[in-house]
Amino acid sequence: MDHPGKDTWRFSQAGAEVVAISSGRQAAVLENRELELNDLLHRIRDVDLILVEGYKASDLPRIEVHRLANNKPLSTDPDGLAALVTDADIQTTTPCFALDDAQGVAALICHLAGLEQKPFLAE
Repeated sequence: MDHPGKDTWRFSQAGAEVVAISSGRQAAVLENRELELNDLLHRIRDVDLILVEGYKASDLPRIEVHRLANNKPLSTDPDGLAALVTDADIQTTTPCFALDDAQGVAALICHLAGLEQKPFLAE
């Protein structure tokens, strides 16, 4: 939505801390400063679910995706996760899903969030 040559891009490049951009279909406020996760989450309204990537040190429920091919250890004790998505054989009491089990992961997320699961349409 924002790219080189747009006025908002030029304003950001010139040092503006906040710029807003909108069209008939989209709107965004871009802030060129660090925000705490809670500050960011409080700005999001009128949605049923927010998925957050990163913020591993937060106390939010976490789902870790772990691939053997990456040759890296888990980032945390699997028993402290809400779920684990992996192709490895890991012994844990945490719910585990195969890498291609999007429907199972979606069902767990809906359950944890107290949402009614909608039919999952694979493309």
